[in-house]
Amino acid sequence: MKEIEKRLNSAVQSSNMVSPLLLNKIKARTISEPVEEKERVSARKKKTFRVTLKATISACAVFVLYILTVFIAIPLNMKAGSEDPGSDSSPPPDSYYAVSLELLDEINLPVQNVPEFSKMSGLTLAYLDGVTSFKGLYLHNQVSAYKSVYEYNGYTVNVIQSVSMISIIDYDLQMYGNNYFKTYFCKVTQDYTAEFKVHKTADGFIAKAVMPDGNHIYLLTNGDSETLNDIVKEMESNFRYYD
Repeated sequence: MKEIEKRLNSAVQSSNMVSPLLLNKIKARTISEPVEEKERVSARKKKTFRVTLKATISACAVFVLYILTVFIAIPLNMKAGSEDPGSDSSPPPDSYYAVSLELLDEINLPVQNVPEFSKMSGLTLAYLDGVTSFKGLYLHNQVSAYKSVYEYNGYTVNVIQSVSMISIIDYDLQMYGNNYFKTYFCKVTQDYTAEFKVHKTADGFIAKAVMPDGNHIYLLTNGDSETLNDIVKEMESNFRYYD
């Protein structure tokens, strides 16, 4: 019995929907008009193509899933120095560790004069003229950054400067996207000029630069662009205190 006849007999045995008379007619038609060899070859090729296509699609899906997993895992484990080289705020590679503000304990410090405190501590901290609220940002009971808060021409100015080779990811994230404004060049020492890359935010401006000692400095204000320009100029002038 030919294969097609076996399948027909099986269909008849498993269902009462096909009558023996119809089965005999189909057998007779098949004998009188057999399927040509080239049609059978074409059918086999189509079946093989479908199987191959399904296997290829499955392999591609696994590959895409693997790539997505890698790209998701990298940002969760990278150092802050591993940011996109094209980013306006990217520091040199393998230099900094990103820390969230949630991990930093903010403690008020009894400091009235920032430059004098800086010299006593062996630091070069950026500062503005006038009264400041001075705070230490502690990570695991060790100071990692200092924060100065000023009232400047009716606006609030925050100056945050790391002292333990960290960057603050909360501020870095605000600087991503298409909100780049401009870059200010601020001379810190005779041989070093810091670049403050400024970005617009919903509340005003945020700027970031890398200091000569390799630490980050962030500048946040709710003032306008003219105020921001004055702030950077005053900060640059005050760096001369350390010469």
